[in-house]
Amino acid sequence: MSNTESEVILLNREETCNHILSVLKKKQNIVVTRYSDGEYYLMRGEKVIWGTSVQNSSYDIAAKLHSSISNPDNKQLICINEIKEHNRRNKDKWVIVHDYLINACKKSLYGAANWNIYDYCNTCSLLPYFFKGRVLFIVGQIDLVKTSFAPYLPDASYYKVPLSKAFDFYSDVISDLRTITSENMYDNIIISCGPVAKAFASDLMQCTTANIVDMGGVINALIDPNDSRGLLKSWTGGWTMSWTRQQDLPRLTDRFFENISMYNMQGE
Repeated sequence: MSNTESEVILLNREETCNHILSVLKKKQNIVVTRYSDGEYYLMRGEKVIWGTSVQNSSYDIAAKLHSSISNPDNKQLICINEIKEHNRRNKDKWVIVHDYLINACKKSLYGAANWNIYDYCNTCSLLPYFFKGRVLFIVGQIDLVKTSFAPYLPDASYYKVPLSKAFDFYSDVISDLRTITSENMYDNIIISCGPVAKAFASDLMQCTTANIVDMGGVINALIDPNDSRGLLKSWTGGWTMSWTRQQDLPRLTDRFFENISMYNMQGE
């Protein structure tokens, strides 16, 4: 654990996993959102490009993300890009992004944004907790997610978010989701739909007691571990792609699904 600014606690990836797991084991609900350079650019009014997809920012998009990251509800753990010594020494882009997000959020505790990839590639002891009980998926790749998860979570529900420019449909989507989640039918809500996921999570935690997790691109590894559809290109930045290329993703994905089956059967 390191402190780069006074009164700010920054958890590394392993510490973030341990913190989230400790909350879940106490039967307390948690909302976990992840912010990095994509959100940074949109919050500053700049566009973001993922492969062939372009998300232009606007005043409304920037305002939604600023409102989401500054939501004072303490059950939301804001996770931001982790800074290493060489980043501070070189004063690189990641330091700028990191410091901007802290200034926008103004909380005292932050997790590491890539905790999800860390757990997936290491022990996979945390991620399965979010797939227990009654699960709602809020995703873009809905057909692939259904195909992958239906054998293990036959009672899961799914809501499709537009694959591109999802912010343009925000009012309609969040209205639907508030209605769907208002009766507290779900134990866990999994969101994987880019930067708009942060705004959905912040809005939804006001009307549900479910755990809400911004799962991000880990979902792409779970539904396409062989990258036959090229989904991993939108996983995250180059250094993580280099890291995951050293992993046996099909084996890790098999382990994940084995674990969620075990957790659900044993009531872990």
